Amino acid sequence: MENTCIHFKGDRPCKPYWDKQLYKNKFKCSKECKQYKNIKNRILLIKLDAIGDVIRTTPLAEGIKKNYPNSQLTWLVNQYGAEFLKNNPYIDRIIIYNQENVNALLCEYFDLMINLDKDKKATYMANKINSKEKRGYILGPYGTPFPLNKGAEYHYRIALDNWREKTTNKKNFQEMIFEIAEIHYNNEEYFLKLDKQDLEFAENFQKKLNKNKKIIGINSGCGPKYPYKRWHKEGIIELIKELNKQNRQVILFGGPDEIELNKEIKKEVKVIDAGCSNTLTQFAALLNLCDVIFTGDTMTLHIGIAFKKPVIAVFGPTPSQEIKLYKGKKLTGKVDCINCYNQFPCIMEERGKPTCMQTITLKEVLDAINENLK
Repeated sequence: MENTCIHFKGDRPCKPYWDKQLYKNKFKCSKECKQYKNIKNRILLIKLDAIGDVIRTTPLAEGIKKNYPNSQLTWLVNQYGAEFLKNNPYIDRIIIYNQENVNALLCEYFDLMINLDKDKKATYMANKINSKEKRGYILGPYGTPFPLNKGAEYHYRIALDNWREKTTNKKNFQEMIFEIAEIHYNNEEYFLKLDKQDLEFAENFQKKLNKNKKIIGINSGCGPKYPYKRWHKEGIIELIKELNKQNRQVILFGGPDEIELNKEIKKEVKVIDAGCSNTLTQFAALLNLCDVIFTGDTMTLHIGIAFKKPVIAVFGPTPSQEIKLYKGKKLTGKVDCINCYNQFPCIMEERGKPTCMQTITLKEVLDAINENLK
């Protein structure tokens, strides 16, 4: 007979088993156990990637637990995203997306499945999962994503109309995913907690910094998929020059895709280099040292929000209204092509005119940073 206790593992003793203070040698796996906790709802949340999207979905885990207090929440996610979920108290199981785990999940039963992703691997899973109720997206009969419930219809519709509905949309990302899940949004916040070794990594890095100077973190990159989400190199160089004049400490951030870009920047200005080969969680730990973070619409933005840092975020081809900052300021491009998501060649570039990111001025960025250092 299946055991419905949230602690039950099936292939080895559960955690309460080892609590000798409670049980000594008299442990019995039953409802009489002092730590028995019955699972009333088994819930599967599918949010595979991208990493920034995984981080900004964490408020939903809290919302699910509030609405289903005796539930077991399983989150299916890609390997990199899992790094930012592993210390989350609202998630009972983190399942890494791979073929072995997919096969195992298809043998399980859930009371509720919520799929927030529209790509084929996620929607295929949503189709096949054995669940009493499903919300979000499945793979439709013509090979395209299809909204299952009324709560997903708005999110689905605006994704098909960048020029009009997506541009005029006033809902932030969290409001929309809570709507998809059919759960009331009560301003639940991001959750991100790093491991001890990552915090120690940042502490060692901090030794090279001047404790009496404010620290500005500047993220130069955005990943190769949407290159127009990054601010231009010339602007970053001039910004660092101005911050150096103000006696600020500037840490330059980037990933593997920014190695050459950051080399070029370092040739022009004096800057503290965070390096481009850190692990994702080391990268996050270093960001946590900053007093203000400057970035495009990237993973860095969501890490900064999770740490409640003042974030100065520049937006061009993506919608700023979907981002909820706790501290900081959003700066947007001043051309009509906002929300293009790099889905076609930039028409402004083809016309020889400034792109959306190029219309965001150095003065705007510098003023926003200084305002948030007060």
